[in-house]
Amino acid sequence: IYFQKECDFIYYVLEGSGYFEINGVRENFSKGNLIIAPMGSKFTYKGKAKLLLTTAPPFRPEQEETV
Repeated sequence: IYFQKECDFIYYVLEGSGYFEINGVRENFSKGNLIIAPMGSKFTYKGKAKLLLTTAPPFRPEQEETV
């Protein structure tokens, strides 16, 4: 499980499927979906997929914690 302290993680699903669990809420995803893990959230994901990730504001490794 990841804990994102200072930025939103924005994932776009290029191909494949699976699920994200964000703050205890599990949602399936598939090609074409947009998933946002907001700042301050705990999240994880599983599946077989190719994801495009961007962050706002820019990501720095020290702001993320694995729990």
